[in-house]
Amino acid sequence: MKNLVYLLLLFLPAIASYSQPSYTQPADAMDCSNIFFKALLEEDHAILESLLSNDFSISGFQGQEVDRNFILQSVTRGYLRIDSGMLSGSRARNYGDVGVITGTWSARGQLPEQ
Repeated sequence: MKNLVYLLLLFLPAIASYSQPSYTQPADAMDCSNIFFKALLEEDHAILESLLSNDFSISGFQGQEVDRNFILQSVTRGYLRIDSGMLSGSRARNYGDVGVITGTWSARGQLPEQ
């Protein structure tokens, strides 16, 4: 019984760290932006899911509003594949827990049949 308790205490930190997101918590809106675009490039659904709030939105390639669920589904199903991308002219404004990023992200990738 004593050995079982020691084993549990030995593996408990490993289990706790396994459940944590695989990225450092963002410090501000610009940091969130960098993590977001890196996760898109790496097609990392887990990071996107833990990073994006339920009311997240972004302007799409033709100016349409794209929400969190659409991005997650597109990455998961392989609908959106980004080969390379570069953020330029970005500006962050932080309002407490809310951040607004403006800028241009030039990307090269594929959408179905495009």
